[in-house]
Amino acid sequence: MKKPDLNEVQRKAYWDLFVNRYDTYTRQLNNGEFSRIDQPLTPEILFNKDENIGAYQLNKDNEVKWAVLDIDLVKKVHSSSDFDINIWLPKLQEQTKNAYFLLKAKGIESMIEFSGFKGYHLWLFFGNLIDAKLVEKFMHDIFDSMHPVDEAIEWEIFPKQGRLGVDDEGNVKGWGNFVKFPLQLHKKSGNYSYFVDTDFNKIEIDFTIVPKVDLSQIKLQITTKLEHKNSVEKLKTVNIQPTNLKNIFDNCAKLAEIRQKAIDDELNETQGHKLRLALASVLKPFGNEGYTELINILSHVSDFNEKKTGEQWDSINQPPHLCETICGIERCDNILKAGGTSPIKFGYEKYNGIPIKFSEKNSCYFKHEKKGKQFIEKQVSTFTINPKELLVLEDSDCLKCDVRSSMGYSYKNVLLENVDWHTRSKFLKALGHQDCTFTGSENDLQALCSYVNTKVPIRKTGTKKIGLIDNIWVSEGFNITKEGIQEELKIVPFEKGSNAFYHKIKYKSLSDVEYKNMLTAFYENIGKVNEPEVIYPLISWIFTTPLKTIIGEKLDGYPLVFIHGSQGSGKTTTGQLMLRLVGYCDSQPNSCTMRPFPMLKLLSANNGIPILLDEFKVSDMRSDQVDSLLRYMRKSYKGEFEQKGRADQTIEEYQLIAPMIVMGEWNINQPAIKERLILIRFTEKVKKSRAMQIVYEKLKSIELEGFMPKYIEFCLKQDIDTLIDEAREIVEKQFQSISVAPRIRNNLTTMILGLMLFRKYANKHNISTNMPDIKELLNSQLKNITGSNNGNVKSAVDQLIEEFGVMAMNQKITLDVDYTFANVKKKEILAIQFKKIFPQFKEYAQRTNYEGELLDKDSYLLLFSDCKYIVGNNINVKFGKKAKRCLVLDISATKKAGIDLDVFENELE
Repeated sequence: MKKPDLNEVQRKAYWDLFVNRYDTYTRQLNNGEFSRIDQPLTPEILFNKDENIGAYQLNKDNEVKWAVLDIDLVKKVHSSSDFDINIWLPKLQEQTKNAYFLLKAKGIESMIEFSGFKGYHLWLFFGNLIDAKLVEKFMHDIFDSMHPVDEAIEWEIFPKQGRLGVDDEGNVKGWGNFVKFPLQLHKKSGNYSYFVDTDFNKIEIDFTIVPKVDLSQIKLQITTKLEHKNSVEKLKTVNIQPTNLKNIFDNCAKLAEIRQKAIDDELNETQGHKLRLALASVLKPFGNEGYTELINILSHVSDFNEKKTGEQWDSINQPPHLCETICGIERCDNILKAGGTSPIKFGYEKYNGIPIKFSEKNSCYFKHEKKGKQFIEKQVSTFTINPKELLVLEDSDCLKCDVRSSMGYSYKNVLLENVDWHTRSKFLKALGHQDCTFTGSENDLQALCSYVNTKVPIRKTGTKKIGLIDNIWVSEGFNITKEGIQEELKIVPFEKGSNAFYHKIKYKSLSDVEYKNMLTAFYENIGKVNEPEVIYPLISWIFTTPLKTIIGEKLDGYPLVFIHGSQGSGKTTTGQLMLRLVGYCDSQPNSCTMRPFPMLKLLSANNGIPILLDEFKVSDMRSDQVDSLLRYMRKSYKGEFEQKGRADQTIEEYQLIAPMIVMGEWNINQPAIKERLILIRFTEKVKKSRAMQIVYEKLKSIELEGFMPKYIEFCLKQDIDTLIDEAREIVEKQFQSISVAPRIRNNLTTMILGLMLFRKYANKHNISTNMPDIKELLNSQLKNITGSNNGNVKSAVDQLIEEFGVMAMNQKITLDVDYTFANVKKKEILAIQFKKIFPQFKEYAQRTNYEGELLDKDSYLLLFSDCKYIVGNNINVKFGKKAKRCLVLDISATKKAGIDLDVFENELE
């Protein structure tokens, strides 16, 4: 069929179908280009066999009677010297067929025309003139998400504009875009265009009965697309993440097919790329779970590249693909039943196996129960619950909801833990308001729990412990990763009560300029607030606290800080500065005399924010308080667990994981604890130095509470393993000539790591800072911890021997009666009747508040055998004429171990 061959009836039908504007038209020139003719279009011109006519689509009222999708090849392909249309026709036909069935899936019929040269047109005809803007949106809604079969294929949508221009007087100016009519001779190729079926065979068209699209179909498509977009945007706004990933593959045959194609390594080339994108689009809303599933599926494909896949995944920012985009056919029965337009709908489906049906009226719940052969409604509450989000904790969960009573009162952000649903009494106590009553049974309450939870819009990971969790820093209102502060919280802190620990941390928001000013002032003054051997160990430890879990795992423990000094030496005020630096909104320290259970909860509430316990003073503390605190200090080094019994006789475990600072006027002497410390001795220097006091006031005035968020982001970007290795090497080099206990080495490594982070963070912000002498700092800290330069903390046995010397000096034990000196095999020895005087020692220790580690007799006997300067613990030594079994010490070896025997030797003189 050719345009000139049409009879009068067909010509009239053709004219009525295509011609919408008569005052101008376009004509194709011999070179293939089109030129606008500023004359009226007539039937004689249109049906002239030698003319190839194009017409403008919009009339002066901005209405159209048809739309076209023009599928073509990019210019660089069809303009090349070796261009062969026969190579490209199969791909062009595949693209055209995809477009045809996209329309078909919406019940919209179209007609396919071959251009006569290198492309295809899809024609849609309308029963009436329709607003061009509406048609333009309709066409874009359908075809904007269509994927190209090949990168060389492109398409244009007509109408290209919804409105023509107007002049200052409101008259229409311009013509818009034109489209050449079908069945005409292409002057460049010498071929006529013609219509084809879906197998691309040439067909004859009766223009009097062509299928037409109704306005209602256009509006339905636009409404459906808008509903899909709005629903996705709504889900995005409230952060709803689908949870039923398996259900997508169970219910969408096309996605299951794509998965199988990947397993069979059939997702290659252009079509495979299209299917991969479709799969990723639907999995994207599942977050990490969706990405993991995508990698698992695509890893079977031979050209799989995880890095490239990850980049493409990150670039997806559009709603999940619609069914017709993925399948190219009408929606299947499964998606129609689900009431969706995309397979993502299956991901939000929940099993609604509620044993009792509820309805809501006048802010009350009614349950449906059977009475005889009928169902009646029975009121069971005087309130309704509007769930907002469910926090899924490690061993429980908590529902945050709004409650509205039938009396018209609303209660916001009520927290219902899973245990609160166990009984009516617990449930009503959790609601906490007298106008909220529940008259149903315990079974009704369980059914109501199921009913309410089917309406939960958001599920988030909750945590009762803040700090670094799965490489995300979690605090109230903040999730921080190495990419920065996250707008949406993935992990939410939770604990009931206004005094929950996470409420204590409030980071201050600072602009970039404010932050730089704060940081500059901090670095300029912090090193001057006290002597280097005092302030730098503390600040370096503070700089490592956000990484406590990482460091503790690498070094098999993380040190505590013990600050010792006289009253007025600046301990508490300096500690308060540090608390502000890590984000405390109230910088008052906790007391060492607080009850054990609150302290236990405090020390297990976070894993990277220092807990400061002040006023360690044994004389002001009960023995059980001292014992609890010392036990907690020992256990916190490796994050050990402490058990606490519940009222129901079950056991609850608390992990002592928080970084811990203890300070007071009394020193720590227990060897097991000293090995776990960075020990800082404050002196009277601050009290006497006006310059240090002025620096403190400067530091006090700056906004330290804004420091941590950006510093945490910086920490998470660091290669901590490498930095720890570098810090360890510095410590090893410093103490290569002496033997330092492994724990002490690790603690000093942590200190050096903190100094490295301190310097690196200053460098990052182009801030100069005066660093301390590392060698002097390490030597000073080693002496603080060990009391000497030998690299080891005095053991319980060391302390015992020295305390025996004090007893000798105070004449509590007697020379040649309780102990004696002798020569054995040319060795000078000290012999002590341990078993005789040990009961006296225990009594003496209790009376004098002995500060060392006090063990039982059998424990000491076991330790004696491991002590290098002890010859034996049951050796006969003569006291005068009578031999007695004694603890025997090699005097030379004992002195070499740093044990003070002067008192014994003075007695000898």
